[in-house]
Amino acid sequence: MSEGKANKDVIVVKIMRFDPATDAEPHFETYEVPKYEVGRQTVSKVLEYIFENIDPSLSYYHTCNRGICNGCVAMINGKAELMCMTESPDEVTIEPVPHHRVVRDLVVVPEEEDRPRRRVLERSSKSKYL
Repeated sequence: MSEGKANKDVIVVKIMRFDPATDAEPHFETYEVPKYEVGRQTVSKVLEYIFENIDPSLSYYHTCNRGICNGCVAMINGKAELMCMTESPDEVTIEPVPHHRVVRDLVVVPEEEDRPRRRVLERSSKSKYL
């Protein structure tokens, strides 16, 4: 996009990228995505466009697309929101939610799933029904 001339036909998307296998530190990459002429363009649809047309290495969580599973939660312009339910503004910054281990890019493992299951296993091993 040329300086001083905002393009009203695109959404400028800044995504925090990080692959623990290859990257020392997280970094941002910027993409331009065409706006829909008609209809609602969610952040999830914007990421889908990037993955299918610009950068197939982008990793993000996409499943129900109805706001039910809460799997697609991310920091959208500094606020934790569901990507499938949030309409994309003209300029958007997307980051993984804090306090979660980043698997890659926007895919995270919730903190509670990363903890050992010691208490559950102890209870299971003492159960008379096992």
